[in-house]
Amino acid sequence: MDRLIPGSVRLLKQGKRVLHPAVKGGYNACVDLQCLTDYVNSCISNSPSSIPIKCPVRVLHGKKDPIVPYQNSVNFVKKLQSKDVKLQLLDDQGHNIQLIPEVIGMLDDLLSKNPDRQEEDERDEPPRQYQARNSKL
Repeated sequence: MDRLIPGSVRLLKQGKRVLHPAVKGGYNACVDLQCLTDYVNSCISNSPSSIPIKCPVRVLHGKKDPIVPYQNSVNFVKKLQSKDVKLQLLDDQGHNIQLIPEVIGMLDDLLSKNPDRQEEDERDEPPRQYQARNSKL
């Protein structure tokens, strides 16, 4: 927190609240020590063991991110049980990643792994689970 808001840890320890900066266009979040402690204790990235996610995973992280160090993503992907994990660190991106060709490429790669999507491309109508859900509308 001190990296983002100098002096914030001292304020939190004094029982005060601080405004955590939001992403562009969002609302700042009021954070107190309990809120921050709950986040740290429940964040899946802080899990000491492996993370039981087995589907294909793509992670993009800007190396110029002032809020979340990119090393967090490096550590996160090492814990995933999935055998199909790709991490792309983007040299010129920060916390709010722009829609650049690398991002589109990672999304295309991930979507190509979805067997339902591959079958969809060969038919004129959506898969049954989507038909049933939308038929009630």
